[in-house]
Amino acid sequence: MATDSDGANIDLTSVRDAVRRQARRATSGIDDMAGYLSEQVADESHREVTGPLLPGTGASGVVRHQGRVVAEWGDAAIPEMLFSGTKSVVATVAGVAFDRGLLDPDAQVSRAVDHPLLTRLGIEGITWHHLLQQTSGWHGELWGKPTEVDAQSRREGFERDGAPGSGWAYNDVRVNLLCLALTVLFRRPLPEVLRAEVLEPLGASSSWSWHGYTDAVVDIDGTATPVVSGGAHWGGGLWI
Repeated sequence: MATDSDGANIDLTSVRDAVRRQARRATSGIDDMAGYLSEQVADESHREVTGPLLPGTGASGVVRHQGRVVAEWGDAAIPEMLFSGTKSVVATVAGVAFDRGLLDPDAQVSRAVDHPLLTRLGIEGITWHHLLQQTSGWHGELWGKPTEVDAQSRREGFERDGAPGSGWAYNDVRVNLLCLALTVLFRRPLPEVLRAEVLEPLGASSSWSWHGYTDAVVDIDGTATPVVSGGAHWGGGLWI
């Protein structure tokens, strides 16, 4: 047991044991990211990757306590595809909108943001809360990907026909709908919001990037604005 400068005890033995376990964890197949992603989509007719890919390099990480590095493994300076960790970043950006008074979680998205694409997608009755909690139950197609082809939605969730909020499912297409709605709400790309409002104030490095699909572009005030993805089932997402 070691003692930090503020007198707090750290069980370094347990920390190092955990680090050794994490360093041995490897996700099979990530060096061939296209092949890896093809296994994540249920419908073979929609396996085409439409966002950029970054081959994985292996496990890495850093443990900090009270501002001091107490353990690290691998090379944490190499950007990796964050996959569904991106969803937490999407929620953080939504938190920025909440702090600014732009987003009421209980408000219907269709009443908070007005855009022809969102109108065509048929999102009546869906609130920000539904999108953030993955309980919207929205069925449709966005950027060429229908909601029903996301295999994880069936493995990890309980899909139900009914009003928004009656079921839950882990679905990248619906999270991408949230990204679209937030982009229209901010009226600028979400990476700009993340950079200015979160990462630069934190003193983050500049090696990160956030990507969407090739055709994920929406017109906002006459400007073609890219829309990032909230995961990486078809490529893209946050690389950090």
